[in-house]
Amino acid sequence: TSGTKYTFTPVVPAAPTGLTFTSVAPTSMTLNWTDNASNEVGYLVYSSTDGVNYTWVATTAANAVSYAASGLTSSTLYYWRVYAVSEGAVSAALSGSQTTIAPGNISCASTGTFNWSAAATWSGGYVPTPGDSVTISNGCTVTINTNPTINALTVGGGTSGVLQFETTTARTLTV
Repeated sequence: TSGTKYTFTPVVPAAPTGLTFTSVAPTSMTLNWTDNASNEVGYLVYSSTDGVNYTWVATTAANAVSYAASGLTSSTLYYWRVYAVSEGAVSAALSGSQTTIAPGNISCASTGTFNWSAAATWSGGYVPTPGDSVTISNGCTVTINTNPTINALTVGGGTSGVLQFETTTARTLTV
């Protein structure tokens, strides 16, 4: 009633730094950054394939230092922007780019018994995706513990190689 005006200026969070990319595969990659903010409520992640038009992809929790992007297109350059967000303000953008790898010929990394969903099972260090052709090499046993989709499958090179389904859960392999 006295005509007093209150103005609140939100504190802008410190921008993240050090954008790196790990686990780069044909249809996924993980973005990693350093959390420099102490007042953020989360991080906003945007992507673009032309470096001009960005689309919001995800919001992470406060103190997050990574985001696992999936559903990407193989052999495609992705531009990324990550922002810290507080209640009422957004930091400067952390920008970077990374190309997804081409689908390929994936085989067991070594002899032994492995789970399909473990990156260490496979040459190249990533789990096969729909565009990949997969070989279960001689001396390698792979247990399907997820519901994978791949382009082609070869089991063994003539003498051995085992592909089996886990016994506790019904699974589907789509080739």
